[in-house]
Formats: sequence, C-alpha cells, structure tokens
Amino acid sequence: VYAPATPDLCPSFLHEFRYLAPPEDSPWLICGDFNMICTASEKNNSSVNLSESEAFNDAIHELSLIDLPLLEKHFTWSNRREVPTLERIDRALINLAWNAMLPNTNLSSLTRTTSDQVPLKVEICTSIPKSSIFGFDNSWLLYPNFLSTVNASWNLSNVPLHPTAALVRRLKSTRCC
Repeated sequence: VYAPATPDLCPSFLHEFRYLAPPEDSPWLICGDFNMICTASEKNNSSVNLSESEAFNDAIHELSLIDLPLLEKHFTWSNRREVPTLERIDRALINLAWNAMLPNTNLSSLTRTTSDQVPLKVEICTSIPKSSIFGFDNSWLLYPNFLSTVNASWNLSNVPLHPTAALVRRLKSTRCC
C-alpha cells in the first residue's frame, strides 16, 4: 500500500481499502505506507489529525485486522529536518484468517539508508511449534508385543497412590519396554 499523503484523499482511500478487502475467511496481509497514524503516541508532536486517526482505526476494526507490532522502532518515518517530525505511518495488517493460518508472522525493521521511511520486513513462518507431549500412534497396535508390553507396564506393583503420578509412572514404564 502507498496511501495518499493528502488528508482530503483519506476518506476515498479508506473506502477503497474496505472495498478491496477479501472475504473474512480468506487470509489477507496488507502492508506499506498508510500515511496515517492510529494514535497520538505514534507521532512525536501534538499536530495530530484525530478525525483521520479515528477513521483509520474504524476501518481496521471494521475489517477485523490485526496491526502487527513493530517492537524495535517506535517511528517509521521522519521528515529529516533539524527538529524532525517522526511518525509511525508504515505498518503491516493481517486479518483473522491469516493469523489462524500463519500465527507466527512477525514484523521487523531494516536499516534506513536513503529514504525518509524505515523499510519493514514481514517474516512469515509456516511452521507452528509443536510440544513434545505424548501422542498415540495407531500403527503401534500392529506390533505383536504391543498388548503384552502395555499390560506389563499397566500392572506394575509399586505405583504411587496419587492417580496422576501413577499414570505418569505407567506411561514411562511403557516407553522403556
């Protein structure tokens, strides 16, 4: 996205933004220079267009978008003057379908070289971390010694009285066989 920098074009941009949004169940990521801030804290001075921010926030909420946090920088744009104006006008927004499919999507910044904008990097990770919790594999039932191994472990004599501790001991015993 490269939104217009002129405030009078903001309403038409936000109308088009809403119009282009896909159905809620389609994963969607939109990123770029929105030329609008969401809150006064995203600008380093008090010259804030609150109605524009409110309209931008309304569009984000109406589309159920998630603003990916940019943790290492507070501002993404500077007018590069002696007393600079700093703003966070660059962002990446995802919808709920994207978040469900790719929950490990991260936003970071790159080093600004010549532009007045901080380049953003969206990192999309397709793998979801899995815990090492026990999972039963049905193919184990095909092993000839499966049932006798489970029975031997399940009928241990010295199991703790607490049911959870007893279960853990039996499962660990099964693993060892």
